[in-house]
Amino acid sequence: RKKITGTCQFFYLQDTSMVARIQREEWQGAMDASHSAYLFDNFSFWSPKLRTVGFSCGDGWFDLIKSLSEKIAYLRPPPDFVVTDVKEKMGFLRISIEHASPDIERLALGAENASERICEYCGSSGSTKRKNLMLKTICLYHETLYQRSKTWPSA
Repeated sequence: RKKITGTCQFFYLQDTSMVARIQREEWQGAMDASHSAYLFDNFSFWSPKLRTVGFSCGDGWFDLIKSLSEKIAYLRPPPDFVVTDVKEKMGFLRISIEHASPDIERLALGAENASERICEYCGSSGSTKRKNLMLKTICLYHETLYQRSKTWPSA
């Protein structure tokens, strides 16, 4: 079976079982293992707890987190600098850091702000949408895909 990846296109799904199947295959509540492994293998500032539980956000934010990680590494953070949590909260990326310089804090805040315009599922241009009490930053394709469901799927 072919998985949906990359840039999304807008269309209406007539078959709601397709939504459930895509949901099961694509979004299991955490970033894909290969993306997580890349970040853990290439950057040393992740906390042991984060390495255990992983990133609690969708693959659409991988490039944003990778870019942030590269910028942090370029700044050569202090030895006690650590990223303790990376997750989706209220539709936006949230990054918890300890012992960061003001420059690194600005970079993390910039990534969090940028997540407000990037689909958490695929990385396309998106906006924050509300369904019941849940907020998600999603593209038009994913909004259409889940318009029939009662809640957003986990990323």
